[in-house]
Amino acid sequence: IIESFPTDPAIAREIPHKITPFIQAIFSAPSPTPIKAALASDGFDCESVRLPLVTLTSEEKSRVLNALQSVRA
Repeated sequence: IIESFPTDPAIAREIPHKITPFIQAIFSAPSPTPIKAALASDGFDCESVRLPLVTLTSEEKSRVLNALQSVRA
């Protein structure tokens, strides 16, 4: 956002709107569980969490991964 603002303020204004669904998805469950799910989708072996946290349900994980894909598109 900071780098694009001087040359193209319109792009800088679009970036927060584009990443908002992902930000909402990663804060939809206790941290760091959604972040670990997103990293695991990239091949990192880090999806397990310690109690009292539990892994995401398939629906929660799907929401996070879909939001991640929309940011990458």
